[in-house]
Amino acid sequence: PVSDCFSAQGAYTWSFWIDPASDGELNAGRIFEKGNNPGVLCATTNEAGGNLAIQVTWNGWSGGDSTFVSAVSPVAIPIGSYTHVICTVDTATSSTEPIQIFFNGIKQTLTSVVTSTGSPGVDSTDTIYIGDVGILGRALDADLDNLRFWPGTKLTAGEAYRLYLDEFIF
Repeated sequence: PVSDCFSAQGAYTWSFWIDPASDGELNAGRIFEKGNNPGVLCATTNEAGGNLAIQVTWNGWSGGDSTFVSAVSPVAIPIGSYTHVICTVDTATSSTEPIQIFFNGIKQTLTSVVTSTGSPGVDSTDTIYIGDVGILGRALDADLDNLRFWPGTKLTAGEAYRLYLDEFIF
């Protein structure tokens, strides 16, 4: 169920098409968010030169050197045209690359990467919100299409590229 789509250790993938007009309200347009602490956030950010970036953050980790994992993509999503985005999160403590982001099937080099050696919190009772919640002022200024979640799955680079070419392959 959607309520359990980010519930504990494991692998997670989500994908969507985005056609942004800006990086959203407060330079942090919420694509989706589930929970807070613990919780998962995917948002637009860092608009510059007619492009923007994607940020992924998973809060609520315990027992490690950081209470969250987070990463920001390059500022490479063009404003005013659709880009296919895939994000993967691997919450296994052995993962050296807990977050991956792909644009149009191409793996991006991430910045502002924070990793943790701890364990993620459980968010099974939290609601997932697509777009702004309405009380935090983080409205998304973009059209989204075909937002999909794969709990328990971390797509490989080859699978990410195939999904970009054919959104119905998986």
